[in-house]
Amino acid sequence: IVLSGNSTLEGLTGNFGKSIALNNAASKLNLNVATPISSNINLAGGTINLTGNAQLADGKMVKGAGTINANGNKLATGGQPLTIGNN
Repeated sequence: IVLSGNSTLEGLTGNFGKSIALNNAASKLNLNVATPISSNINLAGGTINLTGNAQLADGKMVKGAGTINANGNKLATGGQPLTIGNN
């Protein structure tokens, strides 16, 4: 899924494995999902606004430059140790 403008992913359940990419710095994603996100999220300079807690599946992460506004919520990584490299 490539998101541009102001987009919302909320209330999703089950295995959400679609690739998520913000289109550019003007892209904003309002995120509140009940299931671990089983793909990386590419910020591409955009912004994620957490409107509820969200969790990434094991080994998945947010990539690229951009902003995450937690708004008092949490963005958790999976249950396995996560190694963050230079890429």
